Amino acid sequence: MNAIVIIPCRNEAQTIQSVISSILDLKLGLGIIVVDNDSSDNTSELASSMGVRVIHETRLGKGYAFRRAIRDVDSDAVVMIDGDGTYETSLTLYTDYILDPLTSAAL
Repeated sequence: MNAIVIIPCRNEAQTIQSVISSILDLKLGLGIIVVDNDSSDNTSELASSMGVRVIHETRLGKGYAFRRAIRDVDSDAVVMIDGDGTYETSLTLYTDYILDPLTSAAL
């Protein structure tokens, strides 16, 4: 079972690295795609420096960013989180209620 975390971002240079780190710290082997939604700061560069995939979408809006990312995803599960750190980025809700059941079912 493989899972991808999609992070739509626009000008999230202040928070993107901590959001990515919180996902990597879970050590679940999740793929991470950051969708740069026409940022004017260095969001893309910061995300890229952490070894995650960065793609670009110039049409503004989370919906456009998500649709752009999903076109290239070949995964059993997709989770979308915000890149601004507003919500808990430890993914506790997702791992407890979404990914764990999917992983257990795949075993």
